[in-house]
Amino acid sequence: MSVCNGAFYLGKAGLLDGLTATTFYGLIDSLKELAPKARIVSDQRFVDNGKIITTAGLSSGIDGALHLIEKIAGRGRAQEVALNLEYNWQPDVPYARASFADRHLRKVLGVGGFKLPAGTSWTVLGQSGGKDAWEKNWEVQLDGTAPELLKLIDSKLSEGWTMIAADTRRENARSIWKFSDPDGVQWNAVAAVEPAGRESNVFHLSIKLARADQITKSGLE
Repeated sequence: MSVCNGAFYLGKAGLLDGLTATTFYGLIDSLKELAPKARIVSDQRFVDNGKIITTAGLSSGIDGALHLIEKIAGRGRAQEVALNLEYNWQPDVPYARASFADRHLRKVLGVGGFKLPAGTSWTVLGQSGGKDAWEKNWEVQLDGTAPELLKLIDSKLSEGWTMIAADTRRENARSIWKFSDPDGVQWNAVAAVEPAGRESNVFHLSIKLARADQITKSGLE
């Protein structure tokens, strides 16, 4: 059994060849490159391929360990261990961090993120979503205007997405995007910047994305 990036040791040794596996959500693509003969999935907290159990990050390792206890000593014993750990074990609830839609936003931003001028400060206000849609909000303090901030955001998003339209003429500026994921599924996104209302150089930035066939359900317009 492996936890998090422990799957890379198994993959490098060829022990995952021909088998299904997973790893920490931010390392899925890297494991696919390292172990091209394995089937790496992003929709499971842990994978039991009958030979090796691989788990995603952190608490997914607990799920994998409890699964192993269940295999050896039964579900009742695994439940007892989970209770003693004060861990809310839900083996039948599908929850996989790697499957969330924010993976597409993280991919386009990359390690460097937005290329903002020196002295710019930002705070993540919140984020939520699931497999088919995601929304993330920031507060950004920048010496400039809302359209100027949006142009900086657009310059980064354009590295991986295609712009459909943009309106940077007003203080409530927005741009609309489209892209395809590795499975060929079409997605749409909207980036918007507006004054926060307190100070002239403080703005609210939001990015929403959703599968093109889920636009109505997601509320993305």
